[in-house]
Amino acid sequence: MVNLGSALNRNLWSAGALRLSAIVFPMAIALFLLQNAIEMSMDWIATAIGIPSRLDKIKEAQSGFVWVSPLIVAPVLENTLCLLGIKLFTTPRNAGSWKIPALVAFIAVLVHALIYMEIRYFSIYVNFFVICCLIQNVENKAAGFWASVLLHALINFMVMMQLRSMGWA
Repeated sequence: MVNLGSALNRNLWSAGALRLSAIVFPMAIALFLLQNAIEMSMDWIATAIGIPSRLDKIKEAQSGFVWVSPLIVAPVLENTLCLLGIKLFTTPRNAGSWKIPALVAFIAVLVHALIYMEIRYFSIYVNFFVICCLIQNVENKAAGFWASVLLHALINFMVMMQLRSMGWA
């Protein structure tokens, strides 16, 4: 039986920049698919209880973004804010814990949901949780941060491609 903690430490937290870069590609695909499944479930539940959706309007607006914004500006800016949040909340006692990435990811998602006024935006929590885990737990802090930026950009790229394939561009 594989111990999750030692597997994460061996394959992710202690990985170098090259290995992290290779790992984030399949990780981005998995997170994109998971986030889509969560979004569809949240949409179904919210619609069933009468919460109107603004997703179509938001997606239409996002599909018109200049690609530099979701692929460069958002990942660098948002991940820098996550890094600052992690530094703010981390103490020697809780360093390496999953609780700080969970808290910072929740704050990031809450900000997105408030900006877009859409509860279904909570589906991106899984993305931000993994992003924050990379920022906090990778031993080589610079490599962890840039791997999180690459992961964020890849997910945003897949979202932009999805929007284009659905005719929103």
